[in-house]
Amino acid sequence: MYIPRWNKIEDRDTIRQFVGDVGFASLVTPSDSGLKVTHLPLLYVDSPGDGVISGHMAKGNDHWKVFDGEQESVVIFQGPNAYVSPEWYETRPAVPTWNYGVVHMRGAVTMIDNADWLIQHVDDLGDFHEAGIGDGSKEASYEEIRTKLLG
Repeated sequence: MYIPRWNKIEDRDTIRQFVGDVGFASLVTPSDSGLKVTHLPLLYVDSPGDGVISGHMAKGNDHWKVFDGEQESVVIFQGPNAYVSPEWYETRPAVPTWNYGVVHMRGAVTMIDNADWLIQHVDDLGDFHEAGIGDGSKEASYEEIRTKLLG
């Protein structure tokens, strides 16, 4: 969909807030057999430059096999959206449209083969999404995570 310049947001803090509020994205990567698409909980992590998106996926998901550290992927965070009727405009003529919030991020995916990093990532992901829920206690079985996930 065409995005008029007055609706395009490029402020890094606003984008980070949106990504954090949504927290779930579609990861799209081209491969020899077509597009790979995986839906994942992801975290925006401050780092030099434009920041980093941190995530993990199940070893059973073959999407990770196409990551070579160079192939560009797209991460799509989709927020709320709704139809806008021309009946709602005060001025005429008016056309129907769609209001939506979405962030596209592009870059190469780098796999991290480090169990300690993976445990810390899953812990950080849980802390982020559990903020304000319950007493903050942790019940995850990290031994199971080590054998079934990749970062």
